[in-house]
Amino acid sequence: MTMNLITGIAAIALGGIYTLMAFMLPRSTFGDPSRHLVFPIIIGIGMVLLGIAQTLLELGKISTGKAEEKVALPKTLSRYGKEILITIVASLVYALIFEHAGYVISTILYLGCILFLINGKKGAIINVIVAVTFSVSVYALFAYALGIQLPSLPFLDI
Repeated sequence: MTMNLITGIAAIALGGIYTLMAFMLPRSTFGDPSRHLVFPIIIGIGMVLLGIAQTLLELGKISTGKAEEKVALPKTLSRYGKEILITIVASLVYALIFEHAGYVISTILYLGCILFLINGKKGAIINVIVAVTFSVSVYALFAYALGIQLPSLPFLDI
């Protein structure tokens, strides 16, 4: 099984799940009740169609003998592979702690993690300043200027 075939099958599965989840989104209480569902459904169906196309192209190459040889997965991750893996893990942790820790704390931790990943230890002070300033500024903008409440600090209950 080639990497392109695996990618096509994975795209079909993820696109199908995404489309089903888009149909399960709650309906709007005002305006057109399903208008906000259109874009996620288009993305999901597009992903399924592209996955099918990728899979069919790869199966066609395999049947004619023109397919690339099977790709052996490397034993260790490259630098970029590690960065991608850390970003995925950080994003999952961010999503899991967002409601409980509040917007400000969770965003400071997430943004700090990503900034340290990109800039390393040499820019530590700048990383912390950017993470804190951005998180607090966006929270203030949404809460006070736009009147949109983001999850607040859990110990302040504001």
